Amino acid sequence: MEKHVDAARYSTGTNWELIGGFSRAVRVGKFIFVSGTSVTEQEVKGEIGLDVAEQTNSVLGKIESALQHFGASRKNVVRTRIYIRELEHWESVAKAHGQFFQGVRPANTLVQAGLIGEGILVEIEADAILGEDDEI
Repeated sequence: MEKHVDAARYSTGTNWELIGGFSRAVRVGKFIFVSGTSVTEQEVKGEIGLDVAEQTNSVLGKIESALQHFGASRKNVVRTRIYIRELEHWESVAKAHGQFFQGVRPANTLVQAGLIGEGILVEIEADAILGEDDEI
């Protein structure tokens, strides 16, 4: 017998979500899991450009929007995973992450990875937990 997890899902409708069959974020009880998030190809070619710090800030904003869909915010994040294309970008990405999560300081992993998508320099995942005072 197949068991199904009772989960709430949030999608932004990007091509990657449709092609890969995944949700931008999933909430199971008090736990929220945000999928690997990057800028889009349109953002790389347009307003975001190729600056890794700007890409990081854009990605973190998208993650916070997904969290807000479930009544959470950056303060609920307990873990992030950062994937960067070029090792030399680690410090710029780490500084942007540090500014965004100032005072929150989630557990974090940062690794170099072969990212999919031309011009995409950073991808970030996040896990959050809703607290006693947060809406469910």
